Amino acid sequence: SYVRTIDGVTIGVWHILPSKLLSNTTSETQTDSSELLGNGEPIFVYMHGNSGNRGTSHRLELYRLLQRNDFHIVTFDYRSYGDSSPVEPSETGLVNDSRHVYDWVKLKAGHSPIFFWGHSLGSGVASHLLDILEEDKEEI
Repeated sequence: SYVRTIDGVTIGVWHILPSKLLSNTTSETQTDSSELLGNGEPIFVYMHGNSGNRGTSHRLELYRLLQRNDFHIVTFDYRSYGDSSPVEPSETGLVNDSRHVYDWVKLKAGHSPIFFWGHSLGSGVASHLLDILEEDKEEI
């Protein structure tokens, strides 16, 4: 699926279901599983590093591990990565992309706990986003 930012950038997003929910869905390839984010299982919003995209093989292994442990994973490509809009990246842009994805997850999550997992570049993006959320007095 895709999330559109306020500055018109389209962000490619995957929602990977926890293993225990796979048998409860009508199809593993269901295009909109976002309503399941509020089922109470923890959600990891994963922010990848500089190389590759959300589908790079070592990331897929991490997603499988988290999935087997019954976590939701929401992972996405920043602007100019993967299938997101080919817009010049900047720190502000990447953080804004992450904020839009987080806002989308929070809207769907209900009372499910949300965690950030940043790898390499993504750890800086996640830290910056958390700082902004704290400044905005967002309940995380």
